[in-house]
This record gives sequence, structure tokens and C-alpha cells, in this order.
Amino acid sequence: MRSRWQGFAVGLALLAMIAAHAARGEAPDAESVIADLPRAFVGDFRWDDDRAIQTVAIRFDTVRRLDAAHVEATGCGVYETEGRSTAINVRMQVTLPGLAVEIWEAAPDQPAFVTDGSHRGSLSGDLRGIEARWTTTATGQQGRLRLEAAPAGRCAPASAT
Repeated sequence: MRSRWQGFAVGLALLAMIAAHAARGEAPDAESVIADLPRAFVGDFRWDDDRAIQTVAIRFDTVRRLDAAHVEATGCGVYETEGRSTAINVRMQVTLPGLAVEIWEAAPDQPAFVTDGSHRGSLSGDLRGIEARWTTTATGQQGRLRLEAAPAGRCAPASAT
């Protein structure tokens, strides 16, 4: 009888180890996010009440661990719409586990560009996609950001590169 319980305990321990290993594969840790996060993303942004689609390109120059549960990526980007381009600074925080993201934009080179708010959403499990909602702090105005990994990002309008 005793060996039956020992076998059960060993089997249970093995199942726990397998489950823990599988869970790690589904939720990257900070070091794997730092190593595997693409350094460039491209996509689009659209305000909820506007039909105009803005093209977005972002480049992360620095990716670092803030603590066991957070990774920060900083860099720059550019929004282009209707013949206008706006260069910005970008900061993204990734929260682990779960890959929740918050993205802040700052220092636009165009005065009318809105930076009073942030994008909140998620990074895909393979780290190659970002889906987020922008909310402007002062007005509550919202929009949708969709980005995919790219071979290269840029921080200036296409005509300036």
C-alpha cells in the first residue's frame, strides 16, 4: 500500500512539473521579452469618431527590465495621415505575466498632436503584435492602435529618411 501512495506522489509531482513548464512556455518572463521583443512595429491608428486611418511606425532603441513583473521599451515613432507626419518619442511598459501593455507618446514635433493619454492593450503571445485602445485623459476620446512586428521602424517621416 505504501508504494502505491509513493507512486501516486511521484506521478503528481511529475504532473506539477510538466504543468509549470507548460505555463512558462505560455507566459514569457522578463528576460525572454527583452531578448525576443521585436525592435520595430508598423500598423495603424484610428480615432473612434473619425474615418481617417493614420499609418504608424515605431522603433524601440532600448528594452530593459524594470522589475520581475515589468519590462520597459523606449524609442521613437512617426504617425502619418492625410499628407501630415508627426514624429514622437515612445515608451511602452509590458506587465508580466499576461503581456498587458501601456504605451505613452511624448514630444511630438507637431503642436496639435494629442499626447494627453495612453494606449492600453496587449502584446500577442509571440510578441509580434500589439492591440491597444488610446484614451485621451482630458476628454475621454478613444481610438484603436494595431501594430505588427516589422524588419525596421523609423522615427521620422518617410520624406526625411
